[in-house]
Amino acid sequence: MGKFTLKIIEDFQRELDHMVELVGPEQNKLSVAIIDTGAVIDIVRSTKSYELASRGKKDTNLSCYNGYNFLNYMDRSFSLIVLPSVLGEVRRHIDTKINSHTKEIDDDSYSFIEKLAQKSFDFIRRTSFTPRPITETITDDDIRYDIWNLSLRACENCEKKHEEGYSEVDKDILAYAAYLSRSYVREPNRQQIHQVFVISPD
Repeated sequence: MGKFTLKIIEDFQRELDHMVELVGPEQNKLSVAIIDTGAVIDIVRSTKSYELASRGKKDTNLSCYNGYNFLNYMDRSFSLIVLPSVLGEVRRHIDTKINSHTKEIDDDSYSFIEKLAQKSFDFIRRTSFTPRPITETITDDDIRYDIWNLSLRACENCEKKHEEGYSEVDKDILAYAAYLSRSYVREPNRQQIHQVFVISPD
């Protein structure tokens, strides 16, 4: 599993592109990225800052120009996963305003997150465990160990997580990351899930 942290939107795009190059196009393998609520909010905020700073400039990067464009760009780079619990949190933020007139999450970005959530549901429904080797049985203990290991890695260089612990949504993301890291997509063509990334500001 890999982990992205968010920063200036153009730097994040460069890091994303670099990860795509490292993973590379492998036959019958794919990479997925699970996004959390904080990442959605930070992406929308960062793209708004980019849009304001880019007004009147000719060399504007359209992928960074708004939240919808950047989320779309990410989904083309990896299969972007929005879990139901994340969608629920995002939904609770749509009426929040960062000042008297600017929404924390704009309508276009929210609509795209809703579409991604439905697409993610359909995607996960088409996945199954991949025993390694084929004769190996994956047990609940294997998944618990994966989640424990992922939680340690997610806490690296993050004092906030050490102090506050994990929310229920955090646990949900880790559980799905552990599951998908041992899974393949059954149809239309069998594809092994090669890499699972978690995109989070923490």
